[in-house]
Amino acid sequence: VSVVAFIGADDRAAAERILDFYAGLGPVKAERAPSGLFYTAYDVRTGKATEFKEHGGPSAWIGLAALAHARRYNSDRYHQLIADLSDAGLELQPTPGDPLSYAPGDPSVSTEHSIDWFALFTGATYLDLRNEARYAQAAADIESFLKLQQQAVGGQPEVLRVLGKNADGSWNYGF
Repeated sequence: VSVVAFIGADDRAAAERILDFYAGLGPVKAERAPSGLFYTAYDVRTGKATEFKEHGGPSAWIGLAALAHARRYNSDRYHQLIADLSDAGLELQPTPGDPLSYAPGDPSVSTEHSIDWFALFTGATYLDLRNEARYAQAAADIESFLKLQQQAVGGQPEVLRVLGKNADGSWNYGF
């Protein structure tokens, strides 16, 4: 989110210092999880993770920040980062047509993270990246799921966490 604020203030150098850390373009590089996602906290002096959670949403936001940079500055500097994170996000979709899981190995689904991934996949679809068709399909799957979810809870998807899929194919909701 800081990167987006820096871009909004037209402080390109500050935005790029942070994005370079994640893209591996700076003097210190962020350690990545085996899934290709980023961990949730780092020591910025060393690039080593200090919190080893692989929640999808924070990685989607890094991709969204890189996408904001690409759009604002008409730059392809972080296209590889956007593509890598989008590809890692695709791995969170256990079955085509399903929404993305919260984190690798976690069958639950987060509404918030789903919206984050929807935005990233939609943005990545319009760049000259690999897997554009898969990003577009994943975005469509997320959109369909969010619409179903909204109907299931009477228009209040932001309070919902999907706990998993039932044997009959329906979704198990929790608040």
